[in-house]
Amino acid sequence: MFVLNALIEEMAEGAVALSGEGVILYANRRFAALVGAPLEDVVGAKFTRFVVPADQPAFAELFQAGQTGRTRGEILGRGADGTPVPLILSFSRLSAGSRAVVSVVVSDQTEARKKMDSLILLRDELTGRVARETASLALRNEELLASRLAALNMMEDAVASAEELKTSNEDLRRQIVQREEAEEEVRRLNAQLEERVLLRTSQLETANRELEAFSYSVSHDLRAPLRAIDGFAKMLLENYGPRLDAEGNRLLDVVRTNAQRMGQLIADLLSLSRAGRQEMKSVRFVMEDLVRTAWEELVAQDPEPPAELCIQALRLEYGDPALIRQVFMNLLSNALKFSSKRERRIVEVGCNDSGGETAYFVKDHGAGFDMRYVGKVFGVFQRLHGQAEFPGTGVGLSIVQRIVERHGGRVWAESEPGAGATFFFTLPREEERRRRTAATGVEATSGSSPIEGIESRFVAALER
Repeated sequence: MFVLNALIEEMAEGAVALSGEGVILYANRRFAALVGAPLEDVVGAKFTRFVVPADQPAFAELFQAGQTGRTRGEILGRGADGTPVPLILSFSRLSAGSRAVVSVVVSDQTEARKKMDSLILLRDELTGRVARETASLALRNEELLASRLAALNMMEDAVASAEELKTSNEDLRRQIVQREEAEEEVRRLNAQLEERVLLRTSQLETANRELEAFSYSVSHDLRAPLRAIDGFAKMLLENYGPRLDAEGNRLLDVVRTNAQRMGQLIADLLSLSRAGRQEMKSVRFVMEDLVRTAWEELVAQDPEPPAELCIQALRLEYGDPALIRQVFMNLLSNALKFSSKRERRIVEVGCNDSGGETAYFVKDHGAGFDMRYVGKVFGVFQRLHGQAEFPGTGVGLSIVQRIVERHGGRVWAESEPGAGATFFFTLPREEERRRRTAATGVEATSGSSPIEGIESRFVAALER
C-alpha cells in the first residue's frame, strides 16, 4: 500500500479513482492542484463538480465507456476561480472485488494549447503577409500593363521588388519549417505522455499483484505457524513441564507470550482495517450514556487502583454510536493504563464548541509523554513507552484517528511527561455536516479510505 501511494503521488499527472456513480474515491495531490481545490474537498466529491457545465455530457459518455474498458478524451475542467482548464482524461476500469472502480489519469493541456494557439497566430500572420505581398504584386502588374512607358521606367523598381519578394519567401519558408518543427515536438510530447500513462498503469497493476501476494502470505504463512507455535508450546508445558527445569519452563512461557503478542498484533491490524471499511450507520445518540457504559465495562475489567470518572454534560450527537464507542473505549483504556501507577486514577471527559464542530477530550493525570514526539502517537505501532512499562501494540490511537476522520473530524493530543495527557477529537455539528453535504454532494459521515478496495482484499485474506 505504501509503494502504491508513493507511485501515484510521484506522478506528474493527476490520478483519480471513481466509483460507479462518478464519486471520487481517491485523488493524488497533483489532481487537487490541477482543479485548485484542497485534497480533502476533492475526495468524496463527484468528478462533474470539476467539469464545466457544457462538457459534462461529454464526460458522462467517456465515463460510461471507461467502466467497460479503456478510453480517452478531452474536456474542459473547472479551476478554483472558475477558469476553464483543458484536460485530457484517460479512463481504465480497475478490478476491485465486487466494486466498480474506474481510474482516470488527468493531463493538463494548458501549455500545449498555448503552443498551438501560438502556431495558429503565426500561421495567420504568415498567411496575411503572403496575401499582402500577393496584392502588392498584383497592383504593380496592373500598373505595368496600364502603361508600357511606366513599365520601362519602373523596371529597376520591379527588380528590387522581386528581390524583396524572394527575401520574404525565404522568411516564410523558415517560419513554416519552424511551425512544422513545433508541431512535431507536440506530437513527440503526446507520444511520451501516452508511454508514461502505460508505464504508470503497468506499475499500478504490479503493485496490486504484490499486495495480493502479501495478503496471502500473511493469511497462510504467518497466522497458521503462530497458532502452531503457541499450541505446541502449550502442549510441552502441560505434558512435559514437570520434566523441565525452571529455565526450560520460563523459555517456553517466553515462546508462548511472543507468539500470542504477534497474534494480537495481527488482530489489531484487522481492527484498524475494519475501522476504515466497516459500513457506517449514523443515528442520533446520547454521548454521555455511551461514555458511561464504556467506562463501566473498562473499570469492571481493571478495578485496581481505584479509578474515578469526572464527566461534563455532553451533547446529543449524530454519527455511528458503535464506532464512536470504540473511540472512547480506546481513549479511556489508555487513560487507565497510563495512570495505573498513580495511587488514585482520575479521568476527565468533556467537550467544547468550536465553530461548526464539537471538540471532545479525554484527560488523565498519568505518565504523559514528550510533545516532541506527538507526531508519532497516532501512527501504527508507534509507542512512546516500553512494553515492560506499559503493555500494548500501538494500534489503538490509529483506530481512533481513522474512525474520527470517517466522521469528518480530526484528532490531536497535548501532554507533559509526568503530568498526564489529553486527547482531543472533533465531530462536525449538524449545520456543518449539512453544509459539507450540500457543497460536495456526499454525506459527510459516509466517507471512506480512498484505497479501501485494495485494503479489503488484504483484510479478507487475513480473515480466512
